[in-house]
Amino acid sequence: MDDRNFLYFGCGVQLTSDEDLKELLLKGIDLEESNYLCNYMYPINYSNQHVSCYDIIRSLALNGKNAVIVVKIPKSYFYPELDEDDLPKEIPLPILKQTEDQEKNLTWNLDSDYIYRIYYPHDNNRYFSNPNYNPVCDPVGKQYDDLQLSDFANSFANELFVFGLSRRGKNYDELARSDLANDLWTEVVDNLNKKYKNIDDVSLNLKKDWE
Repeated sequence: MDDRNFLYFGCGVQLTSDEDLKELLLKGIDLEESNYLCNYMYPINYSNQHVSCYDIIRSLALNGKNAVIVVKIPKSYFYPELDEDDLPKEIPLPILKQTEDQEKNLTWNLDSDYIYRIYYPHDNNRYFSNPNYNPVCDPVGKQYDDLQLSDFANSFANELFVFGLSRRGKNYDELARSDLANDLWTEVVDNLNKKYKNIDDVSLNLKKDWE
C-alpha cells in the first residue's frame, strides 16, 4: 500500500495544551456548517515536485496557528474503481457525521480516527502520530462529503452519486436506524478492514522533507 492510494488534507489550528489535543482526538474535526472538506482543509498533493510537503505544512501554521492537522483518507473513498459496467468494485465509506449544535444549526464532523499526524512546524518540527489512526471509520449514520459526491459524478459513478444524494436531508439518527436495520455496512467494512489491515507508514516524501 503506498501513498498513491491515499489523499491527504491539512488545516492549521491552535493547540495550547495537552487537553486541547485530547479533545481533538476524542471529538474529531469540527467542520462547522460546511459539508465540503476543502472549505476547511487544504488538499496536500505529495506528487507535487515544485512545492514540498514541508513547505505546505509550514504555510498552514500561520496567522496564530501553532499546529497542523493532517488527515489521511483512502483515495477510493473519492475516486472509486469501477468495473466494465461502471459499477463500483467496492463501496466508498461516507466520512462526515451531521449533528446539531445547541441552536439547532447543522454542523459536520470528521472522525478523529482519520487524523494521521499533527505537526508543530514552529516547535523544532515536532510531530505527533495518532495511535488510533484508522482509514476504515464506522460509516453508520454518516453522509458523503460534497467533494466525494463531486468526484463520484466526475468519475461517472452514477449509482454512487445517486446513493449519496439519497442520504441527504436525513439526520444522523434517521440514517443510523436505517443503516443498522438493513445491515448496510457490515460486509463493506469487513472487506475494507482486510484491505487496509497492514498499513505501513510509507509517506516517504513527507518523512524525507520533515526529518
